[in-house]
Amino acid sequence: MLTRLPLVLATCLAAAALVGGLAAPRAAATSCTSSTNEQGVFWVDTNSGGSAINGTVGAYAQITESNPGLNCTDIGVYETGQTVRELLASTGGHYVEVGWAKLWCAAGSACQRAFYEHQVGFHTDYQTSHQFSCLNPGTRSAWQMYWNTASYWEGDLQCYSSGSWYLVDYHYDPTQSGYSDNEGFDLPDANGVANNMAETHQSLMWLDTGYVWHATSGSIYPDGVGCRLQKGSYWRGNWLSGGNSFNIVSSGGEPC
Repeated sequence: MLTRLPLVLATCLAAAALVGGLAAPRAAATSCTSSTNEQGVFWVDTNSGGSAINGTVGAYAQITESNPGLNCTDIGVYETGQTVRELLASTGGHYVEVGWAKLWCAAGSACQRAFYEHQVGFHTDYQTSHQFSCLNPGTRSAWQMYWNTASYWEGDLQCYSSGSWYLVDYHYDPTQSGYSDNEGFDLPDANGVANNMAETHQSLMWLDTGYVWHATSGSIYPDGVGCRLQKGSYWRGNWLSGGNSFNIVSSGGEPC
């Protein structure tokens, strides 16, 4: 059990209806396919030449929540969601992320949760979900992940993309910088039926080592933001004008 610093705890307690500690791995269950069949779209922040920006210490995005249906009713399995993340190694097996996810919760009904995960060596060593009253389909919230000088990666939520920031969770990691990254994921059911993962990630920013935020921008794909990885064939990313946002779409989109 991690012990929160007093200042961080005070920030956390200000959040609306925070419930912690529901360990719910994205994993196989009776009527779901295994996580190896997870569909995913990963877009990384890039410079004006379209190359991934290395050495960032934070990532920010505003993400619109859809209301996808769930294809299986396995308690505690994250079926679909969207995150902002820091890729801490070029292999992709070392990262930290925060965002929203939809699952069947313990009450046996679908619910939206704030989701935090840390992975190292392709192994998830810390993962939690938390309830916030502002996480509702059809709304847009802001998410940020950044390296806190207290030696941990902190994931925060800004309800409706304005006002106070609320702590979702944090985890210690000696790696202090990486690549600002964005993800949409979907776990199809046993028949291969996908959820509705169509989303928009916008107002993308990355944090430099001087703790100054920079908006991504570009005049042509992949300047500003571009595809790093595509898992499966259901979903692709669609670069939007200005290089500061992208859609996740089921047809069209950019090559990866």
